[in-house]
Amino acid sequence: MPAIVDASWCYQGLRALVMENELLRLVVLPEVGGRIWSLTYKPLARELLWHHPRLKLLRLPFGVSYDNHFFGGWDEIFPNDAPVTISGEELPDHGEFWSIPFDWWIASKGRIGDEVSVCLVAEGPLTACLLEKTITLRSDEFGFTIGYRLHNPTGKDLPFLWKLHPAFAVEPGARILLPPCQIRPEFEYCSRFSTEVTEFPWSHTRTPDGQVLDVSLVPPPSDQSMDFYYALNLDRGECGVFLPSLGLQVRLSFPLTIFSTVWVFASYGGWRHLYVCLLEPSTGYPYRLEEGIRNGTVPVLKAGGEVRADVRVEVTQAGNEGGGAGSPR
Repeated sequence: MPAIVDASWCYQGLRALVMENELLRLVVLPEVGGRIWSLTYKPLARELLWHHPRLKLLRLPFGVSYDNHFFGGWDEIFPNDAPVTISGEELPDHGEFWSIPFDWWIASKGRIGDEVSVCLVAEGPLTACLLEKTITLRSDEFGFTIGYRLHNPTGKDLPFLWKLHPAFAVEPGARILLPPCQIRPEFEYCSRFSTEVTEFPWSHTRTPDGQVLDVSLVPPPSDQSMDFYYALNLDRGECGVFLPSLGLQVRLSFPLTIFSTVWVFASYGGWRHLYVCLLEPSTGYPYRLEEGIRNGTVPVLKAGGEVRADVRVEVTQAGNEGGGAGSPR
């Protein structure tokens, strides 16, 4: 079928932009952070993004707690994660874009039906920075591309964290896919790792009782555990998840020059009884922006400057991974 986009739908009273081709269906919700709410692999009718089982998606006032309104889907986090005061400005939990409405329009390129694009843009209420993203889906592909532009129109430099924030629905035995890298745990939110191992090569470490732990293997929700770690010194800009029950792999490819780090936060029943894995390409670390500023591990968006990045998302079945990020062997 041709690539199509339909703006006539609503989801729970919110405008829904539906993009689809023969293999994929995306649902984008401009009014709640411009998030990608749904990513469905159509041949298997499988929803790949996670949604909170006990929260109803709704519009929110600016500055509310993120964790208490963690609906799921894929949003963007900027310019901070944990709440922080920078240069006298109180930046809210998980930044300023995830809860605000985005302006949007539909654009098509090439022959009609060959390619469709949805463009979204919002201005940060506090930083005045502009976040633009263009989601493009082609008729003959098993993936889509998000073109990002982040612009600082002000006269002040801004140290920042910028993260892609997709939440994936996982299953017991799923695999987190990362290229060769070094892992640095955030022990405050790790329950499975020995605190004696402060950094280790992907993907094995030790548990508190000294057992070998394969961090890439997703345990069942009965494990009642959670992980939080940073993947540093990545061999290439990729991350993903493999779902063995269906032989499905979701892979993100991104420029390492922009997203130098991947954060992984996973609750295997251990945080609010949720079962979810977030793979978060990020411009730096750690989650406390003020600490990253002190350590020099976060970048600065110069006055009048901008950052551009193209991110590719591909969904493939086993046997057609194309040598992606840590493809299962």
